[in-house]
Amino acid sequence: MNWVLIGLIILIAVIILMVIIVMSKLTVFIHFNHYNGNNHLQCEFKAWFGLIKYKVDVPANKDSGSAVLSDEIEHDETTPKQEYGKDSAGRLETGLTDVKKLVDHFGSLHRILKNFLKQIAIKQLEWHSVAGLGDAASTAVLTGEFWALKGSIIGILSNYMKLKMMPVLSITPAFQQVVFETSFKCMLQFRIGHAMVAGMKMIKFGKGAGLRFRKKPFSALSENKAKSI
Repeated sequence: MNWVLIGLIILIAVIILMVIIVMSKLTVFIHFNHYNGNNHLQCEFKAWFGLIKYKVDVPANKDSGSAVLSDEIEHDETTPKQEYGKDSAGRLETGLTDVKKLVDHFGSLHRILKNFLKQIAIKQLEWHSVAGLGDAASTAVLTGEFWALKGSIIGILSNYMKLKMMPVLSITPAFQQVVFETSFKCMLQFRIGHAMVAGMKMIKFGKGAGLRFRKKPFSALSENKAKSI
């Protein structure tokens, strides 16, 4: 009898814990900065009032990017041109096939993503930019185009997500120099349960559609689905 009682207590505790996890809100902080040709992306995830934190920091600058590119070029030169051409053509054909599979099933995938995006609340959004072409007239036109672009993006976000705060936007024209700098900050919040439901729907969608990708990064999706089966 005692073991039955202990098992019942454990079961109730597990159920309560699962309910807490499903109902918990996950807060995502996104900060992207482009300055002097360098990019920096930082994503931070918080749950349970900051008790659980996870941060992803992705710096990328011009020097590191060119170094990686040069390494790849040196490595590729060791491969015969004919074989490289055939391999590239094969990879391109495989990649296009995978993209076509996604496009053919985009309608169902779009509905799943749209339902999930409706559950996401945008708590904060700041987007500041500095742009200039070195000429007053050209810079003025560019500034107007950037304002139109930002307005369109904010409109799309507000259509798919819950915009809780008025976005803070600015574009500073630099008439005397050629420059482009931008800083984007955003805070998103959604329930973990909604993300879990969306993930399960996508897995079910992939199995039902019979999608089997052969080219990375899409092949990783097929591998995950095969393991889950």
